[in-house]
Amino acid sequence: MSAPQLPLVSVAIPLFQSRRFFDGIIGNIVAIDYPNLEVIISDRHCADDTIELLAERFASDRRIRCLKGSDRLNWVEHFNLLLRIASGRYFMWMAHDDYYPSDYVSQLVSCLENRPDVVLAYGRLEAVHLDDRPIGWSLRSDLPVTPEERWSLRVALKLLFFWNIWVPCRGVFRRDVVMQSELFIRPTYETSDSDAYWLFGLALKGRFYFVPSCHCKKRFYPTSTGARWGPRRSRHMLSAGIVLCSYIKDFAVSRREACYGMMLVSLWSLLRMIGMLTRNWKFLSPQRRSSLRQFLLRV
Repeated sequence: MSAPQLPLVSVAIPLFQSRRFFDGIIGNIVAIDYPNLEVIISDRHCADDTIELLAERFASDRRIRCLKGSDRLNWVEHFNLLLRIASGRYFMWMAHDDYYPSDYVSQLVSCLENRPDVVLAYGRLEAVHLDDRPIGWSLRSDLPVTPEERWSLRVALKLLFFWNIWVPCRGVFRRDVVMQSELFIRPTYETSDSDAYWLFGLALKGRFYFVPSCHCKKRFYPTSTGARWGPRRSRHMLSAGIVLCSYIKDFAVSRREACYGMMLVSLWSLLRMIGMLTRNWKFLSPQRRSSLRQFLLRV
């Protein structure tokens, strides 16, 4: 008897001025040990010849599609486009400037296959410089939630308020959950942190799961997309609150829960707008910070 066919996984690689990461992109693709795979490489600006070089390099690999366009989509539109045109049961965006080990996809897919309650599986995120030197600060990758804890809106809010909710963005998720709900990334002002707020929306649909044996390296450097967002201003906070409330409105399980969630998100956005959790947060005493956290947790 033949072994059961593994589900198709779509790996999407959006490009933008990616020539300097050419060798790394090839290395990430070639290294993937998962057998049933489609890789979609797309460049919507074509500011260099990376897409042509990759198309030539993988011309004989039927798993790989190279797409190019001149529509100059912003990164949110580009990410959503790749999600729409994919075919896999599972999906991930693979950043062009990061490093992924060979078993990254297979470990996360195995988790999703064994845990039907999980909508997204992800691994550790290691922060490095452009030359792969470790950065002197660390990110908490493990969830502040036990596997046995009931997943709910309260958990999603906890991840948003008190955790690095953008960390799982490099995980693998169930594409059908997203497509059936039309849960695409919703743009914020200047598209800043849109991926993090989308993850909050996905958390409203089901459980995240951390696979500690799995990891990838994220490169931080001055010209990366996130670095160009710069300091957040009141307009960013207002936009974030609107987008987060739209996710709650559309995906909360009840009207009562939606009202509760939107009230807390509005309060959180207001506090950030007046500087209590951004510019002026560092001026608060440790006791005041602790009191504020406890207040929000009780609410």
